[in-house]
Amino acid sequence: REIGVPVVILGGPGDRSMSEQIAGLAGAAAIDLTGRTGLTQAAAIISEARLLVGVDTGLTHMGIAFSRPTVALFGSTCPYLDTTRDHAVVLYHKLPCSPCRRNPTCNGRFDCMAAITVDEVMNTALEVTQKTGQAAP
Repeated sequence: REIGVPVVILGGPGDRSMSEQIAGLAGAAAIDLTGRTGLTQAAAIISEARLLVGVDTGLTHMGIAFSRPTVALFGSTCPYLDTTRDHAVVLYHKLPCSPCRRNPTCNGRFDCMAAITVDEVMNTALEVTQKTGQAAP
């Protein structure tokens, strides 16, 4: 909302718990479609996105492939740090335990993801949308 784009939350049925938390924080402006779209519908939404913020999933990789401004958050998986695309940025903080490949040694706290701050994501999102001309006027 702060950068002038509507918030649409996508994911599979197993992502509902997390999406409800995100939607609660995003407020009334969030449209939570988690578990309510098929892959084709999700791809169509992503192909028109003015910004995509996501974790290491197929949907995030779609955003990069569709040349959508993308902020990819990596923690427990091994990231590619250079996307070779101007419209995509990877945020990743290397910790002694990462990448753990989703077998956390931090008792499930996923310290690697917690190390990525909201301000860092917002600043990166602003940069990538401004660079690509996708920010709202």
